[in-house]
Order: sequence, then structure tokens, then C-alpha cells
Amino acid sequence: MATRTRYSIIKGIPRDRAKLVINQAVQAMPGPVPRHSKWSDATYVVKPKQFSALLCGDALVLADDAWPLAHQLASELNAPHLELRVQESDHWDFTLYRGKQLVADFSTRVGYFEDDPSKPRPWKQGDATSVSATWGVPLDHLAPYLIDWDSQTVPQLARPCDRFRTSDWRQGFDFMLAIGVENPYDHPDQFSLDVPMWQSAYIIQPFWRRIIRQVSVWIKGTYPDVPPLTQRQRADRERRRASVQIARVHLTESEELD
Repeated sequence: MATRTRYSIIKGIPRDRAKLVINQAVQAMPGPVPRHSKWSDATYVVKPKQFSALLCGDALVLADDAWPLAHQLASELNAPHLELRVQESDHWDFTLYRGKQLVADFSTRVGYFEDDPSKPRPWKQGDATSVSATWGVPLDHLAPYLIDWDSQTVPQLARPCDRFRTSDWRQGFDFMLAIGVENPYDHPDQFSLDVPMWQSAYIIQPFWRRIIRQVSVWIKGTYPDVPPLTQRQRADRERRRASVQIARVHLTESEELD
């Protein structure tokens, strides 16, 4: 099974008009340039990017980081769309929208990113009932997956038909089957989409701009076209800077040759 880490899933695509709807969304890409500082050494350029895709009933599954295209499709149709993510081969989570409205934000391990124990777990926002209603899947199909893994002492199967237990990030593939979709990779009906996308690129700013940029960082804590850092942001930056440790590694002669 492919170990891709992000899937964008759009529901409510008419099967008989799927090709037309998808092509219209692709033609509307790449959309507005992403927000970034003009003084940065990072910029954005439009490049073609290929995505693997699969139609499952009235749902389209896009593999890899196809979220901008999924958002375009869902906005045109005012349709539910879900981004399913694997976080560093540790756990999986998702964000669910209807059109542009956030419905639910779920994680099997909220504590992975959120240290505050008062935060609701395993939900960051929303609940199982709203997901069930939005996606049109029975609640009892979904509820066994929407739990906090850290609350369990022994990994378990959400449903007897599953292949992967809790605490295994691959359980996300079982969840995909529970909501009526499949992994495009290695599927006989998969197809490819070539989409113009904004992608990051490196540039070297002229020397005079780098000097002005550095002066701005000294005075306001950030680049000239970015709002000044707040007192709290400055304190967080200094705390992160103070926590940086430099490790010196001494290699043997044989290791250096390798």
C-alpha cells in the first residue's frame, strides 16, 4: 500500500458531469498568489503538478497536496470536502468543510500538537454527529474511528473488517473505506490530473534590499511589509532562539569517505 500522507476528498460530484466539473476547476487554477513577503528569499511560481485521482461514487479522491484544487471544486459545488492527513507516520487527522464553512477538525492525537490538557480530545472542533450528517454516512460507521488513541491501553480494531488497529497511522485507510472512498494508488481506475499550481521557489534579493530587510528585523522584528511582531511574538521568538542547540559531530576517517 502506498504511504502517501495527504488526501483531499470532495463529495457530491455528479457522476455524469464529473469530467466537465473537474476540468473547469483545473482551468481556474492556480488562483491568487499565496501571501508572502516580497522581501523574503522565498517566492512563488506557477508550475504544473500531477496528481493521482479516483472517482468513488459521487466522491473524488485526490492524492498528495491537492488541497487548492479540492477547495476550488468544493467552492463551485458548495460541496463537503475533507482533507485527510497522516502526521509523520504517527497518527492521522482530518479537517472537514462544507463549501467554505468549517464543520469539524479531528485528530486521533490532539496532544501531538496541543499541550493544553483542557483542550477537547479527540476533537479540536466539531463532533461525530456533524461529520455523519455532512458526509451522509451512518454514525455507527464513523464513531469507532473518532476516538482518542491516547485514552486506550491496548490498540484495537475500530471494526472487525478493518486491517489496521488504533495507534497505527494506516488506520486512516480503513477510515477512507468507512466513508465510501478508496486510495487512488494502485487502483485500476485511477487517473492523473495535470494542474497548474503555485510552488515555492528560491530567489536572492539584491544586496540593498537585504540590508533594509535586516534593519527592519532589528527595529520591528520582521520584514518591512509584514506587521510588527507583538510583544508576545517577540518573547516567543527569543525563547525559541534560546532553545536552539548546536551539535558538533566528529566523523571517523572511514565515515568521511563514505
